[in-house]
Amino acid sequence: MTSLTSNRFLYLFVFIVGTGTLGAEIAATRLMAPFFGASTIVWANTIGVVLIALSLGYWLGGRLADRYPHVRGMCLVVLIAAILLAVVPFVARPLFDVSVEALDEIQAGAFIGSLFGVLFLIALPVLLLGAVAPYAIRLAVPDVQHSGRVAGRLYAISTAGSLLGNWLSALLLIPLLGTQRTFVAWVQASTLTSNHSPIGSADAGGSGSWSNVPFTVRVNASGSEVQVRMNGSTIVSHPGAWPGTGQWVMIAVVLDQVTGQVRTYVNGRAYSGSTSWSWSNAPGHVFWIGRSAGSGAWYGPIGQVAILEYGLTANQVCTLWQAGSGKDC
Repeated sequence: MTSLTSNRFLYLFVFIVGTGTLGAEIAATRLMAPFFGASTIVWANTIGVVLIALSLGYWLGGRLADRYPHVRGMCLVVLIAAILLAVVPFVARPLFDVSVEALDEIQAGAFIGSLFGVLFLIALPVLLLGAVAPYAIRLAVPDVQHSGRVAGRLYAISTAGSLLGNWLSALLLIPLLGTQRTFVAWVQASTLTSNHSPIGSADAGGSGSWSNVPFTVRVNASGSEVQVRMNGSTIVSHPGAWPGTGQWVMIAVVLDQVTGQVRTYVNGRAYSGSTSWSWSNAPGHVFWIGRSAGSGAWYGPIGQVAILEYGLTANQVCTLWQAGSGKDC
């Protein structure tokens, strides 16, 4: 047996594959959350499809290992799975946009949409990744006497990799490498100051100027202008977007860390975005409602406020506005 096919290489290989397998499951659920939510039904569909795909992968891996008992065949299987997973982020949003529109009137839309979403996006690559463990066992077992020990060790290492993939995806990779957030607030202004009226602001909570504030949604009385500022710069400005004082207004701002896009909505109506910002996630920042360290305060009632760990779509923002106001977007 060559050094390439040594058990040490196979142990590392199945560990990495295990990491990718569960990481793909966590990432798929996160991709679906803005469209179908993250309910028990969505998670049940995701887990169920992954388990079925892994079961079929175990069967396929055993067949392939007996027919092509060499490392090159196993690596080719993983390469195909990696290519398929790399395409997922680019096709997920267009697919889910179409799914939401098609299933919007169906009561079980979230169940059907999430089920077919998982099937289309990750079922095949997870199936291929599932083929690795039995493939590696076939290559690692020197004789029948050692088969049980080798199989148990490889499956244990693969499971440990899956556990690491779960933690890495949920706690590190998704927050750092790509996620969306949504700020939604129902507010009513009794008066607007020329010094800008902050609806929400992330800062250190002390006194200072606007240049020190990493994120702010505010309204300027001059021109009824809605602004989104990040790191001291106004990145989105919509003159005339504010409907006026004395009425309830729904503001929604969606931030996409991957593309840098900012989508702003006023009463369900979408305004143009920006791609020229970067998020500053300095320790110690807190989120303030109706005030900011950059001076100014909100004068008037503030109703429901939500900060979501995913990006709402235009349809979802419009639905929120219609449900709360009874008016069209």
